[in-house]
Amino acid sequence: MSKYRASYRPETTELLFAISSVSVHSAPFLLSGGRGRGPTGLPRRHGLLRSKRGSTLAAALALAFLIFAVTTASLLRVASSHAQITLRHHQASALYLAEAGIAQAAARLAVNPAYSGETGTRLSTGAFDVSVRPAGGRYLVTSIGYAASPLNKKPKKTVQAVLRVGGGSIVVTDWKEDL
Repeated sequence: MSKYRASYRPETTELLFAISSVSVHSAPFLLSGGRGRGPTGLPRRHGLLRSKRGSTLAAALALAFLIFAVTTASLLRVASSHAQITLRHHQASALYLAEAGIAQAAARLAVNPAYSGETGTRLSTGAFDVSVRPAGGRYLVTSIGYAASPLNKKPKKTVQAVLRVGGGSIVVTDWKEDL
């Protein structure tokens, strides 16, 4: 059976047509560009090469999942560290507020030996409560500092000091923190 066969010569950039005797079974071979070539003239992908197309997508998805997992873990660690640092900051603020309560009590006792304490004294970083109990020429002062915190649980610290007042001066004879 006669068929038209196309051939291409790169040096002349012409497409030549020739009539030849071609069987019906060899027509796909000729139209495909020769042995092992696809309709585009590029080599056909068989076996292992053909199966790699799907594995590339799977590898890309696995890599994207891995990057997502690592990024999520890193962000969770940063958030956890930030929360711990914030809590420590507020605990330190509560301690400083409790110490401010002791200093306030010492200043008040120097002026008024009958001073018994105060509650809800507010400062910019929180508040403190002070209680004073006389004990044989000395005063047992307990101060609780509460840090201003957006957290549900407000950090608090307690400081207890024994003060001796005499001759216009105050001497701290004992100091305990976090009772």
